[in-house]
Amino acid sequence: MKYLGEKSLSSVLNILLKIIFYISIVVSVIFMVILFIIMFIEPVTDPNSIGINQLNYKFFHEFRSDNKVWEMQKFPLLAKIFILPYVLIVIGFIINIIRKSQQFFKNLRNNVVFIQTNVELLQNISKMVIIVSIMTLDFGSILIGLILLVLTEIFKNGTVLQEEQDLTV
Repeated sequence: MKYLGEKSLSSVLNILLKIIFYISIVVSVIFMVILFIIMFIEPVTDPNSIGINQLNYKFFHEFRSDNKVWEMQKFPLLAKIFILPYVLIVIGFIINIIRKSQQFFKNLRNNVVFIQTNVELLQNISKMVIIVSIMTLDFGSILIGLILLVLTEIFKNGTVLQEEQDLTV
């Protein structure tokens, strides 16, 4: 199987990341709405309620057995106010990582490998992966970010060699 160019692995990854990008936006919006509802809307406990309260009861009835949801309800207001932007920032970083990865694989699909744009994309992706791993306390992902930083240096050196070869021909 080819790794670069049309009908290659990079082409498949480009398409896959494009699909994942749009799905992640939709899932993120739904997640943020549900998180907001769980944190800020008081659950209705009366099963005989009507109208919007019945909808509220049905929604929270699904989560009644999950103790973590009820613990989130008990958070102080100041903590709730800080949780939503924190989650939004993490989601923003993740979506941006997906978008930049898609751009990188689009360049590889077009047989554009050793250029400064790819070096900058890899550098940005690696920094964002490290930031997200620190924010989420996922220290295994720091290793991935560090590997991407090494790969960035390889691409940087490859770009210099490619530019030198282009000038000699």
